[in-house]
Amino acid sequence: MHDMLGALGELASQQRFQEVIRGGKCKHCGQQAVGGSMSGGWPGAERVDLYCEPCQKDYAEFMSRPENKLPEDFLEDDDAAMEEMSARLSRLQDAAEHYVRRRAAERISGR
Repeated sequence: MHDMLGALGELASQQRFQEVIRGGKCKHCGQQAVGGSMSGGWPGAERVDLYCEPCQKDYAEFMSRPENKLPEDFLEDDDAAMEEMSARLSRLQDAAEHYVRRRAAERISGR
């Protein structure tokens, strides 16, 4: 019974997220959203980031570059390694956001 309730809750959450996407705008350029991500929630605030197709492609292109790949062979029980990985991921996320904003501005200005 507990598993069924969890599955129903997850389905309701996914449906609500799809409604948010359908009614939402890209956080970078304001065009109709086609996808996004949701993070946070209990106990903190929920964060939803929506993307249009071109901005989503720009993000994927940036993250697929070899210099932006994260190592897969770090030790999860090594606190220093986890801290460095977290810091690298944060810097990479900031750089990706900057890149997508710049590309969106170029599309909007017609460059």
